[in-house]
Amino acid sequence: MTDTEKMNYLMTYTTGKAKEVIENYQGLPNGCRLVLQALKQRFGQNAMIVEALKSSVVGGPKIRNGDSASLLALSDKLQNCRWAMIELQSNELDCTTNLRQIFDRPPDPLPAKWRKSVKLYCERIGGKEPTLKGLSAFTTGESQTENDPVYGRSHNPTTRVSSGNSSKKLPFMSKPANGTPITTMTTEVLAEDAGANQGTGEVLPANEGQSVRSGSGQGETCKVCKGKHRISSYPVFPTKNLSWRR
Repeated sequence: MTDTEKMNYLMTYTTGKAKEVIENYQGLPNGCRLVLQALKQRFGQNAMIVEALKSSVVGGPKIRNGDSASLLALSDKLQNCRWAMIELQSNELDCTTNLRQIFDRPPDPLPAKWRKSVKLYCERIGGKEPTLKGLSAFTTGESQTENDPVYGRSHNPTTRVSSGNSSKKLPFMSKPANGTPITTMTTEVLAEDAGANQGTGEVLPANEGQSVRSGSGQGETCKVCKGKHRISSYPVFPTKNLSWRR
């Protein structure tokens, strides 16, 4: 690969201030070597890298409860920071202040679980505080649990499938003040149980606003077939529509 091709490669995969630096070295002999030195001096200082890594995980917004995707992203960033800090030989993120700001970001109840695990950790190793390694391992385990393909939180709520009979109307059960429930289909017929067997019952068509006194049913004349029974006992009555019953 020629020097020009290397410069074009750098221009393609950089943005912002880094790209502006590269543009100043285009066309120069050994431009790629010179620009790499400039980039390392400008952006490759260990302190700058550590600060950039720190800002990516410390002091960010608190993750909402149930946002398993954001929890997984935080877990990945912590893993990246952990390995980068090892390469840079820095323990900047191991201090308690930074760790406290990081573990406040996961949703409840994870911060409480972390505090409990810290207490057990300190008791086990004689009071030594946990490091970024421990927090990263804890967050990774919790994020894997939340994002488990089988037992993790579902991003799409389960939709109940109806049986297809939801439009079918069921008989309406009404209960008079002193009576027993009776099936009245689409009309509300109320019968008093106390008088039904004593000859003092009352049938009330709900939409008519008027009552028809009747005895036990034997002396009442059906208005449909003229027989000696209640109209509600007529076999055809329940099969008719509301307009016919009125």
